[in-house]
Amino acid sequence: MATEVVSILAVNQGDIASYNQAKVLLEKFSWQQLAPVEGKIAYKHGKVRMWLFEDGILFEDNIDKRWNIATGENVCEVIFPSRHAAASGKPSLTLHPIGVPHLLRGTKAQYGGKSGYAPPPSTRLASWWKKLTNSVNGTSLAERFELTLEVTHHGPWLEVPALFIEIGSTEAVWPDEEAAEHLAGIIAEGLGLNGTKQVGVWDSVEHSGELVLVTLGGGHYAPRANKLALLDGVWLGHM
Repeated sequence: MATEVVSILAVNQGDIASYNQAKVLLEKFSWQQLAPVEGKIAYKHGKVRMWLFEDGILFEDNIDKRWNIATGENVCEVIFPSRHAAASGKPSLTLHPIGVPHLLRGTKAQYGGKSGYAPPPSTRLASWWKKLTNSVNGTSLAERFELTLEVTHHGPWLEVPALFIEIGSTEAVWPDEEAAEHLAGIIAEGLGLNGTKQVGVWDSVEHSGELVLVTLGGGHYAPRANKLALLDGVWLGHM
């Protein structure tokens, strides 16, 4: 019997923005609660697994391997619904890959990850960014939130593709239910929870010859990557 290959939604229960996105998904779709995994609450829906961590996620390394050891299922990616914090305090909806390749190997990573390394970027990054941008246009969210990609940063360490999808940027904004519902909708459509074709899955035959970008420079919010990732036929990697 073939081993099941699954996507993980890693939820931080101590993060209201993360938990609210998960709550929307749990309410809108039929999930089966699993036996606790490492003592943590877990659910399944098709080939998607939701794993709830009590408080904190940036130092939860090797989620992919740990799930495999506990369940026997192979993990192909990890998606992190999350909050976003910024000194500017601007309300924002963001997506970004993870890793700390800019740090010297062997040094301590203050916000998690493995210094000098980055997990593979999610192939979903550009397509979900397009979907977020197009779906927010013309809504009340467009009047209240800035939309932006962020460059590669922080942990945890994984060996499978990963991305964070976030509500920011202050404690007053993190609980925003309209934003949580909208991002949960991006996740649901992207992962095919509603039974439709998934969004952002790379196929080496279908997408042969299409452009895969890694960007350098441009500041933390990568304005050039924001524009490039909206182009058709562009796949975005680390920034």
